[in-house]
Amino acid sequence: MSFSSRIGKGLSMRRSLALILILPGLVGCGSGTSDVKLPPTEEVSGTVMMKGEPLIGAMVTFIPSGSTKGIECVGRTDDLGEYSPRQIRGVEGVPAGTYKVVISRFLKNGEPVSIEDDPGTGGIAAESLPPKYSSASATKLRATVKEGGKTIDFDLE
Repeated sequence: MSFSSRIGKGLSMRRSLALILILPGLVGCGSGTSDVKLPPTEEVSGTVMMKGEPLIGAMVTFIPSGSTKGIECVGRTDDLGEYSPRQIRGVEGVPAGTYKVVISRFLKNGEPVSIEDDPGTGGIAAESLPPKYSSASATKLRATVKEGGKTIDFDLE
């Protein structure tokens, strides 16, 4: 075996060893499981209207505020502007409490796009709503979810 082929084989073995050492640490990342107990959720639904018309393809995000426990809950509006949020880990509903609400809608070539769409094809997506709705730091939208659930509608200007 030549010196250069031994070096190539050594590098390959080092890469394989590095993967073997790193992969077990990555297996749990993003799996959606956690030892942290999330609070129970309440059924929430609603409609988002923009100037009297259903806002199609918008993401409605409930961000816990104040002493409210839990994680962000997100729902996407359908063709009627209706949404039903769920926790980002997949559990339906929203825990009781107070929330800052962000409503965001990205358009690409005039059509709503979602985070599931391939962002690299067909042009660049741009936020179509002003920061007073679409920015977590600027939104003035608020919601209170009580035990038993609630319908929460938003009528944007």
